[in-house]
Amino acid sequence: MRANAAVLALLCCSAPLPLALADEAPPAPAPVPAASQQCIDASAVDRTIVVDDQNILYVTHGRKVWNNHLPQPCNNLKFQGGFKTVVRASAICEHDSITVLQFGNFCFLGPFTPDNRPLSEIP
Repeated sequence: MRANAAVLALLCCSAPLPLALADEAPPAPAPVPAASQQCIDASAVDRTIVVDDQNILYVTHGRKVWNNHLPQPCNNLKFQGGFKTVVRASAICEHDSITVLQFGNFCFLGPFTPDNRPLSEIP
């Protein structure tokens, strides 16, 4: 009896998949996040938009938008809405610091990631 149960278990486990399951396509791979970069050309920046205390959009003259996600929230950045950056070697880079106007606190920039929303959707 045990031998019959073992054979039955083996047959159940080795049976081919029903056609409906065998013909299904594998799930699509997850989308790959947009490539980030460490620096952007400072002379290409037309304006900046402070989204919140951890995100700044850099809009270039060529209408490309880069999101900089700061590694840590920067207190009062959104409230103040303004900051200054010391540019070295004509680029704004990850790990560069910004200083929040009037409050004087400084924060570090993160990587720059392309923001592909249409400019009309950007605040």
